[in-house]
This record gives sequence, C-alpha cells and structure tokens, in this order.
Amino acid sequence: MSYSRIFSLCLRLGHTPFGHNIPDWKQPRGLMSMAYQIGTTDDAAPRNRACDFCFEKKIKCDREDPCANCLAATVDCLRKRPKRRIRHAAYVRNPPSSRITSHNSKITPRQVLEGHSAIFQERSEPGLDSEENVPKDTPASQNSKQKSTCSSTTETGPAAAQAHSHIGSELESRIGLDAGKREVLRAALAFANQASQQPGVGAFGEDTGESFDAFSETSYPTAESLYLILSSPRQSVGQAFTMDIGSVISEETLERQALGLIEQSVNGAARIHCIVNVNFFVWMYLGASNFQTTGSAMARHLLLRRQQYEKNLRAALCRIGVLDQPSLPLLQALLSGAMFMLLSGKLEMCWQLSASASRICMALGGPRRISSQTMASHELRETRYTLSICYIFDRALALSMNRCLSLPEFDINPTELVPTDAEKPYTSLIQVFLQLAEVQSNVVQHAKTKNVMENVETVQKLQGKMWKIKETCQKQPLHTKEKYLQAEWMGVDFVYHSVMTSIVKLHPYLLDDAGLHQQLLGYARTSLSSLSEMLGLAKTLVDFHLFRVSVSWLILLYPIYPFFVIFTHTVNTTSLQDYRLITQVTTSLCEFAGHNPALMGVQKLFEEFVKLCTPIFDKNKSIDIASPALLETRGSSPQRTGSQLHHNRMSQGLSGPPEQGTMRSAESHFPT
Repeated sequence: MSYSRIFSLCLRLGHTPFGHNIPDWKQPRGLMSMAYQIGTTDDAAPRNRACDFCFEKKIKCDREDPCANCLAATVDCLRKRPKRRIRHAAYVRNPPSSRITSHNSKITPRQVLEGHSAIFQERSEPGLDSEENVPKDTPASQNSKQKSTCSSTTETGPAAAQAHSHIGSELESRIGLDAGKREVLRAALAFANQASQQPGVGAFGEDTGESFDAFSETSYPTAESLYLILSSPRQSVGQAFTMDIGSVISEETLERQALGLIEQSVNGAARIHCIVNVNFFVWMYLGASNFQTTGSAMARHLLLRRQQYEKNLRAALCRIGVLDQPSLPLLQALLSGAMFMLLSGKLEMCWQLSASASRICMALGGPRRISSQTMASHELRETRYTLSICYIFDRALALSMNRCLSLPEFDINPTELVPTDAEKPYTSLIQVFLQLAEVQSNVVQHAKTKNVMENVETVQKLQGKMWKIKETCQKQPLHTKEKYLQAEWMGVDFVYHSVMTSIVKLHPYLLDDAGLHQQLLGYARTSLSSLSEMLGLAKTLVDFHLFRVSVSWLILLYPIYPFFVIFTHTVNTTSLQDYRLITQVTTSLCEFAGHNPALMGVQKLFEEFVKLCTPIFDKNKSIDIASPALLETRGSSPQRTGSQLHHNRMSQGLSGPPEQGTMRSAESHFPT
C-alpha cells in the first residue's frame, strides 16, 4: 500500500499521521483537530455528535457520514439518543450571578444610607415598587465610601442570617413606613447581607495536618502536668462549672487515654481520638485557670504551652476519618472538636462536627445505650453526658443556623441523663437546657409548615411546654450566695425568652394581631434585659475570664432574634427606651468578644445597627445630650445591675404560666 493511500485512509478515519502538521484550514475534523481547537480557543464551534453505534462502543467519532466502523459493522449511522445539555465554558467560569455579586459587594451599607440627603424627612411612602424608593447614587454617597467594620477575620455566625430574615420581613410588611426609617432598615439589611457573605476564617492551619507526628512527645501533655491536673482540686465554682460542662471525658478516662499515648499502647485511629480528647481537656483546664491575669514570665510560658495544645488539637481533628469505627472515644473526640470550634468562633465547623457526632451516637445505640448494665459507672456517666451534649448542640444549632436535625426524635429524661448532684448545683442548668432543646426540636420541625391552623395549634402547644419549664425554673434555687451561678441563671432567663421569641414568630397572625406583636416585644425585651444584667454581673466576678465560655455558648448557640426585634421596633416607633436597651447590650458585649471571632462579629453587627439608629435620635431635640441613649457613641459604660434586681425580674420574667390555650403578653418593662 502506497504512502498516499495510507495518508488518505488515516484522514478518513479521523486521524493525522505522525510527523505531519496540517494547516488549520486543512485540519480534518477528528480527535486531534478537536483537541487542538479546544486547547487554543474558549469558544470552539460545536462538533457533531457520534452516532449511537460509536457512542455505545466508546469510539471518538464526529463524522456526519458513516465512518469506517459503521461500514465494517454494517449498522445504520443513526443519532436517536437524547441530547446532553452542556453550558458554555465562558458561562461556567464567569456566570452572571458572580458578576452581579461582585458588583454589589463593592457597595457598602453606609453608601446606601448616606446617599440620600433627605433620609429622615417625615413623609409616608406610597409603596415598595415605586421608583421613589429605589436607592440612587449621589455625590454624597460616592464621597463617603467607608471600609466595612466586618473584616474577613471575623464571622457573624447565624446572627447575620437571622437579622436578614427578620428585617426583610419587616420591610415587606410595613408598607406605610416613612422613607427615612425605611432607608435605615434597608441599610441594616444590606449590612447583614454583606456580613453573611464574608469569607469565613479557615478552620485549620495549612501545614498542621502534614507536619503532625502522632507519636511525637509534643503531641500530648507530659505525665507531670497531667498528674498535677488530676490531683489539684478545683479552685472555684466557676472553674468547676467550666470543666464539668465543657469537657466530655471524666478524669478516669483522661488518665487512661493519656497513659495510652505516653506508653504508645494505642495506635491508628484510636490514637488520634485520644490526642483530641486529652489536648482539649488540658486546653480547657489552662483556659479555666487564672494564669493569664498574672502577667508573669511563667504565664507567658503557659500561654505557649496552651497554643501548642491547640495546634495538636487542630492537627488531630484534621486526621479524624469519616469511616473510623464508631466508638465512645470517637464520639468524645467529635464533641470535643465541636466545643473547641464553638469557642474558637468556627460555627460551620462546629455544626459539621456536631452532625458527625450525632451519627456516631446513633450508631452506638443512642438512647438505648444509657440503660446498659455492663458499663462502669464513670463510662455510663460519660455516655449519658455525651448524649446530652449531642442533643443540646444538634437542636440549638439546627434552630440557630436553620439546619436539619441530625439526631432523630426520641423521648429524653433530663434527670436520668444528668442526675441532680447536691455537690454540683449547676447540674440543674443542663436539665433546663435539655428541656429547652426538646422545644427547639419542635420549632425546627414546624418552622416551614404552611398550614395556618396547624401553626396556631403548634404555637399554643409549644408555649404550654415552655410554661412548664418556667415552673421548673421557679423550683430551682437562685444561688444568691454564689454570683457566678447567679449570672448563669440569668443566661437561662435570656435563652428561655429567646426561644419564646422564636415561637411567637411562628404565629401566622403575628403581622395582623397587635396583641401578638406586643407579646413578641415583651419576650424580646425580657430576653435582652436578662442578657444585659448577666453581662453586667459577669464583669464584677473574680472569674471574669471564665465567663467568656458561657457568653460564647449562649450568644452563638441560641437565636438572638430579640435584638433584631427590638432594633426594628426602635426604628419604627423611635422608642428611646428600646434604643437604650440595645445600646447597653452592645456596649456590655464588647468586653467579652475579644477572644472569639464569631462573637466579635456579632458584637460588630450590633454596633453597626446601633449606629444606624443614632441619626434618628439626633433629629429629636427632646433627647437630653447626657442621656444614656448616647452611651455607645460617647464611650460611657452602662450602669451595672445588682443581683437583687435580678431576683425581682426572675419573679416577673419566669412567673407562672397563663391559662392554657391563651396567648397573654409577657411582662414588659418598657412602654410600647
């Protein structure tokens, strides 16, 4: 066969002979041609589809007429299979949504607000869709570009999403709101939207997983330090509370797992789980001690050691496998990681680890495991507590972050999971949180129900459960002699009324019934008042640094709709009392947010909302310049509330339940 015939046959089969470079205009429409076109141009012309026979045999062919394969097999060259839809390459790389998002991200909420010269004029607005309501660019807005207060190193957690949801519904429902106040709400909505789209902080370092040696002596504490931790008594009620609530392993388990690491008797995945548990326990212990307040040279060395334990913890969490054999140490490691991420301000990682822990918990038997008669006493106690933490985290994060439940529904007995201990009076706090978690589970399940009558019945049923929790709180002593526990019970009061606010928001007639709206305001005010009193009392504690753990737990795990409810009411009605309340909460939270990026993001979100309200009250000449309403802008500190006032408020905020089936307004301290 001559060379020319071989060349012609290769061209007919769609191939180019080796060593021949054919110009583009002579390129045959074969495999090499298509590869060349795709590699050199983004907008290559669409090629013909292979026939059904070539497609089935995985033969790359784009000839219009029957190819040699079809002729050799004596089959019809047909194309009857359905076409496959593909997107243009340029569209995939740069879709319109990304271009719109990148354009909108350059517009700060301050530009939206300051771009209107007549923003606070007292006039009504005809409607939402009129051209008059659309923000326009003005020279003032172009010259007042400011950097957002929400930097890429802070996160707002679910707070921004909650603000976006509530403020958006307020803008839709209040058609007749004057344009100036509507622009304030729009600016707040824009800031919440911008804060929710900020890139999150990486959960782990780039090189921690690669350079980590699980058998190195630096991957776990020394035997001497562990002995001192195990033999030292708790220095205060605050330290005992933080260690018992924050750690998920007992001291017996700590000693056993630490010895396994030191003696290298555990290997594989079990060693990684032990490294997480032991390092997290010691990390929590050093954080609960008061070495940071001394400022000595030894304190600096202890701080370096705590940073090393944190590095070990992050690296070990990177190496936990999703297919590891379910075991109690694995469950404890996942819960330790979830708590660590919560205290580090990584809410997304916290939820992922919590969801994984829930699945491992059910794989181990779930609620059936707590009735085992073969486990040791400390192991049974750990099993019950891990189930309690799994349940609390799963329900709280699902409601706060608008996620699905990871644990299935099952009946729980709080006193069985966390038995009351006279030596540890704070165990009753966990029992109350477990009862609240049951209600949160029902709120998550019915949040998307569209049946009006079913929603009304659900709200009444959930309120009945909450009123029973009130009775439980009334029976608990308030621990007037221990200020740390007083502050913790104020936190329970805040969470209770925060959940109540979420329940009332489910009512389908909330926008039409003034009584329901007043009830919502009452619960929101009581919740924020409890939070303000808790933060004020915590500043006077000797263990002030310990209470940051509780503040992170309460603010990041539970809904903070009360703040946004009072904020929108402040804008709508120009309520000075409500403005003072949100200002005081924002100022008090500032001292607790320095060590948690997510908590810092929430505080900055609150601060920005308070600043948006300030021009409204500056226009009101009746406000005294020395009024506490200007505390935030003038740098003054809010007045601290005494413990006696808390007792009076506990009797009001957690008073006996109303009649079953009615919806009576909560106690309110401010006029509406």
